Amino acid sequence: MNIPKKKNILNYGIVFTLFCLLAVTLLYSLAYQIIIQNIKETLVQVAQQGAERVSDSLNGYLNILEAISALEPIKNPRTPWETKLHIIQSIAARKYLNLKRISISRPDGTSQTSDGKKINIWNRSYFQKALSGKRVISDLLISRVDNSAVIIFAVPVYYQGKITSVLYETHSINALHEIINGIRMGPKSYSLIINRKGKLIAHPNRSLVSVTNPNNSKEYSKAIGLGTLNRKMASGKTGAGNYSFAGVEKYLGYAPIKGTEWSFAITIPRKNIFNKLNQTMFYLGLLILLVLLLFFTLNLNNLSLKQLLSREQTFLNNAIDTANIIMIEINSIGTITSFNRYAEEKLIFGQKEILEYFTIYDLIPEKSANQITMIIRNAAQEKNQSRIEFPLVKKDGGIIHVLWSINSEKYSSKSIDRITLMGIDITDRVAYEQRLLESNQELNALSQELVASGEELRRLAYYDSLTGLPNRSSLFEQSALILETAITTGTQVALVYLDIDNFKLINDSFGHSMGDRLLIEISARLSSMPDNSQVFRLGGDEFVVLFAGFSDIGNLRNITAAIMRDFSRPLNIQDHTFHISLSMGITLFPDNGQNIEDLMKNADTAMYRAKESGRNLCLFFDRSMNDIIVAKVKMESALRGALENKEFFIVYQPQVEAGSGGVIGFEALIRWQSPKYDIVSPARFIKIAEETGLIIPIGLWVLEDSCRFAAELQEKEFPHLTISINISTRQLLQKDFVESVEQVISKSGISPNQIVLEITETALMESFETNLNKLQLIREHEVKIHLDDFGTGYSSLNYLRSLPIHMIKIDKTFIDDLRNDLQQSLIATIIILAHQIHLKVIAEGVETKEQLEFLVRKNCDIIQGFIFSKPVSEGEVLKIAHQGLLKPLPPSQPG
Repeated sequence: MNIPKKKNILNYGIVFTLFCLLAVTLLYSLAYQIIIQNIKETLVQVAQQGAERVSDSLNGYLNILEAISALEPIKNPRTPWETKLHIIQSIAARKYLNLKRISISRPDGTSQTSDGKKINIWNRSYFQKALSGKRVISDLLISRVDNSAVIIFAVPVYYQGKITSVLYETHSINALHEIINGIRMGPKSYSLIINRKGKLIAHPNRSLVSVTNPNNSKEYSKAIGLGTLNRKMASGKTGAGNYSFAGVEKYLGYAPIKGTEWSFAITIPRKNIFNKLNQTMFYLGLLILLVLLLFFTLNLNNLSLKQLLSREQTFLNNAIDTANIIMIEINSIGTITSFNRYAEEKLIFGQKEILEYFTIYDLIPEKSANQITMIIRNAAQEKNQSRIEFPLVKKDGGIIHVLWSINSEKYSSKSIDRITLMGIDITDRVAYEQRLLESNQELNALSQELVASGEELRRLAYYDSLTGLPNRSSLFEQSALILETAITTGTQVALVYLDIDNFKLINDSFGHSMGDRLLIEISARLSSMPDNSQVFRLGGDEFVVLFAGFSDIGNLRNITAAIMRDFSRPLNIQDHTFHISLSMGITLFPDNGQNIEDLMKNADTAMYRAKESGRNLCLFFDRSMNDIIVAKVKMESALRGALENKEFFIVYQPQVEAGSGGVIGFEALIRWQSPKYDIVSPARFIKIAEETGLIIPIGLWVLEDSCRFAAELQEKEFPHLTISINISTRQLLQKDFVESVEQVISKSGISPNQIVLEITETALMESFETNLNKLQLIREHEVKIHLDDFGTGYSSLNYLRSLPIHMIKIDKTFIDDLRNDLQQSLIATIIILAHQIHLKVIAEGVETKEQLEFLVRKNCDIIQGFIFSKPVSEGEVLKIAHQGLLKPLPPSQPG
């Protein structure tokens, strides 16, 4: 009887073993499917959150650009391009906005960047889209500025309902990498971004991201570029799937990024999910063998079933832990009945501290209690819930933010036996969203600041800060409408260009503060114009007045004459009285120019012609003035090569003692032997040389050549003869002027007292204090100084006491008019006063016997002029030096 019983036990054992194998297989399959389904759902949720995070980040930059594009100076097409560039440069410099480079483009695609680069983006698709009115985030591009991989954010700029330009910001591709690097599920997980063509836009492995290679990496293309999964991602769908890459099986969730043609994806290796599951199944196999042995030895008691169920629970928990998912099970009143290891790690609580002692309410902030109550209530109605957010409180008091999926299970019809909460840690995402919110708040504050300062920006851009008058930018903006109105109405527009005569002298003499006060007073006078006029300050002492809508030139002449009369009245400022004059040039639209640039240029020409004609004049522009300018430009061109081609030469005019006729020295006078113009007098070319700066090298050459000739006179035993050299204003203003004179004299080997520097009153007063110091240094080196053209400038005998000069030179214009009794009296007075302060006097331009006799009677010291000799060559100088004396020439000889 024992044998059949054993056989029955054996048969039961075999059946039970097969049943166990079947149960384990089904259990493994069920666990596998549950885990796969859960991980896919989790991956999809994370992918959607990642896509939202990327979209929020990208749209933040578009919002910044739209706030900038709404600024009045940016959107107004009449704002000068330089002003717009200045504004975007100041915004780009705000580091907290994290903008790499802001650019603004005209409708033709020509654009300028905030770092000063000029490019054309006409053929860029993002430009065409923005030009059609869209907010654009470009695909991955190669920058035309620095050849780096970039993405472009572009928005249209509207003015009065029309698109006037495109504002765009260039962002390094690193921005995308920084965003995706913070979105992952465990150490081997990573995120990526792909576009509609299946190309990688962002990936932890930068070598797989390529702008120029259409297939990216061949290896990656083989993995996902040819499969249905990649096509689904590229088509903008949401989902999950698995693929193999570099021999590693992976799972991937993906979702489209709103506002772009990209998709976000997150991937995790399969082995991270199933390693522990496979280990668990191995242990289950061993368990079956153990159960079988126990069955035969202990008649299959139900202890083995409990152990099996425990291990089943363990492997499920391990699978969930591997996926970095927080799992908490509670009952219908919120008591925690299960708490996985990943939850322990996150909350720093052990299971023994939690289970049966804590409710879910103990792990949440107080403000979330109502939310948990609602979750339990919904679970009682068997409503599964997803994408629920509420935080957990860690043991140390810290907060982690979690995105939950909630499922409920009933084992009877009366109550909920278990509510399972499965969540992923989104603390990093919440922190990022908080930073984004703070950035948006900063952006709103910036936007309010920009709006509040819009008028200030416009004032700075269009109005002069000193006088409050409209400036050059305002002139160019308003003139467009004024000229357009004139064309429509058939009227004329006059542009009057004004410049204050000798204003620099006032600045140098009384200081810039006084000069500014004077400009304010001048602006006030100019502003009292007829209603059809508008006054602008261009800068310095230059103003423009626009007269619009008139047809009577005579009336315009009366107005300008009234301006001249008004400014003939003195200006009283802080106990100082100023007598000023204006030089004005006038152009008419449309006769003298079809646009503001031509009108300004021609009016400027007329104004300078007025200055050249003696100042305090108002001249209308005519075409002959342009001819003069063209001739001047041609002469300037010829003058530039004259020094190199050795076309200059020097002649010398004797300086003679008035009483004895003894020759004391010679004045060096430059001449130009031009192949094109023949002999050119200094009166024709010196002023051009001054204006162009060529006077500096020309003056240095005159000094060097004169010192060379002085050395020759010294060798021939005439060291007592001086050489006088004219020094220009530009030369005297050079910082190294004194050192240059010393070096030339030293190099020539002559005695410094053989050289005389002739400085005009105008040159001296250009910067009086500085020039006075220079002349004192020159005199200390025993170089003589004569004050040239005395009487034509400021003619103040008082300041002569402070000047380190040896002689004054009466200008030829005084000598020419000696028949006038008043002129004779003036010259006699100058000679007497000069002698009283121990200065000698030279009279230049003496040509007649009557002039000579008068000057001798009045004790003039030195005579220079055709009465004794015209300017002569070096050979003639040597002959005169040997003679030692010169007699007045007969009346027929001078000239």
